[in-house]
Amino acid sequence: MLSGEFFRIVFIIFILFLPLAIGYRIKKSHKLTNIDSISTSTIIFLTKLVTPFIVLFAFWKLNISNISIFMLPVIGIMISTLSLIPAIFFAKTHKLNYKQTGSFFTSAMFSNVGYTLGGFIAFVLYGEVGFGLTVLYCLYFRPYFYTVGFYI
Repeated sequence: MLSGEFFRIVFIIFILFLPLAIGYRIKKSHKLTNIDSISTSTIIFLTKLVTPFIVLFAFWKLNISNISIFMLPVIGIMISTLSLIPAIFFAKTHKLNYKQTGSFFTSAMFSNVGYTLGGFIAFVLYGEVGFGLTVLYCLYFRPYFYTVGFYI
């Protein structure tokens, strides 16, 4: 008998790749001539209007009496900072110039930080609490990016 986790994983794969396949098919069929403007408008709408409410309401299910969950932003900072170790090695190996090294370090430190894909997967696997923890984990990102990230 297949478990519920298997169906959740299949759902994640299905929900990720089906829209990509549909979008690819629509673009190749040339039925929509302004697909890029539709895509941009959708992204702006979701980013500015929908996502803030989702993030705001993600904290409702969290048990904030458990003080250990507040270590998640600290863990995020540690992971971002530790990613500099291989970045330094690769920058020296590839003999990047000053600007290239700064760009490479920033990309290494801040890649894949967000609650979009990871938050969605956490939500599917663990429910609202999983998404709330994802948002809490990403809480460090903006202050760290605009202080340490700009300095680099």
